[in-house]
Amino acid sequence: MTHLKELSDADYQQRVWAKRSDSEASSLNEATAALYDDSGLGEALEKNDVTFSPEIDRRLSDLRVVLRGFLQEQSTKELQEILDSANWSLVREKAMALWEALSVRK
Repeated sequence: MTHLKELSDADYQQRVWAKRSDSEASSLNEATAALYDDSGLGEALEKNDVTFSPEIDRRLSDLRVVLRGFLQEQSTKELQEILDSANWSLVREKAMALWEALSVRK
């Protein structure tokens, strides 16, 4: 779930995604794929398997839909434009709320 933290961290996104840090590597695509595809979370959510709780799973599914929209926007918009948008600020807030909720569950 560290990728939720990455999706919520504006400083990290500027440093690594936008400015392409020499010592760190990631991107919006990579963070989204790691969170949903590589972990198997996306498949579990699609099968309606309860992974965390019905509420958290719903919020993770909602975030996934929004992230897919931003991934599609990358073909027509610069990354910086996406990161500076009010809608992306909402994504950061949702990701942070989920990260905090999951951190508390441990």
